[in-house]
Amino acid sequence: MDEFMKYAKDAWNAVSSIDFSGIWNSISSFISADSLGDVGSSLGKIGDIGDLTSFWPYILGLILILFVVQLFELPFQLVWNGLVGAAMLWLINLVGGLVGFTLKITIIKALIAGFFGIPGALAIILFEIFG
Repeated sequence: MDEFMKYAKDAWNAVSSIDFSGIWNSISSFISADSLGDVGSSLGKIGDIGDLTSFWPYILGLILILFVVQLFELPFQLVWNGLVGAAMLWLINLVGGLVGFTLKITIIKALIAGFFGIPGALAIILFEIFG
């Protein structure tokens, strides 16, 4: 245990002795230099509010993209769940055919099996057997 504490202390001393200011100065001098062209000069200083007005179109574009993604996410998710459910029901038909059990695959059954997963597929099987 004492050796572990010695190694842990040595590791901590090694990590805490790293000088990150040199790394930060290199990064900030690279960004502020003209090596980036107009991009580096258009960023401005951190407290400069006047340059942030050029970012409003980007912010609005990002919000619009997020809105469109959210708008189309539900239909794609329903289609995916339906395909997964149909595949599950097909596998059930494949295995059930060996023992004489088959069920008709419909869109509603596929969506139920896809949305609820294995419990949904079991519910469909039980409904077909007892319903």
